[in-house]
Amino acid sequence: MPGSDASRILDGLAKGIARNGVITILLNPQHANALADAGWTKQKIVAYLCEHVQQKTLRRPLNPNDIRIVIAGGAGGLGACIISGGGFATKRTTSKIDLPGNWDQLVEKYWDIDPHDDGDCGCSDPD
Repeated sequence: MPGSDASRILDGLAKGIARNGVITILLNPQHANALADAGWTKQKIVAYLCEHVQQKTLRRPLNPNDIRIVIAGGAGGLGACIISGGGFATKRTTSKIDLPGNWDQLVEKYWDIDPHDDGDCGCSDPD
């Protein structure tokens, strides 16, 4: 997605939606902050997308209730992910995740572990 200012982020999202159905948009924190700093709420973003998505690619107008925006990921990066159910029969479901009571201690204990550092997966740096 080009750019990191609000208008370019929104334009990129609108161009990226090509199907109806339940749509989940994953925004990285950098994009979320840029949009928030420019006065955009999740509700305003959804309304903008419903108005500006290229309707010629869709079977019907977007339904605001079918769009969910989630902030995910770490610092950096200029991408977003748009996940579409692609149909009329899909529906959004969520489940609560209960973290262990000692979650904070586990995060502190394993903070510096790099899961790609064992060399077995082929993703570690060969140098």
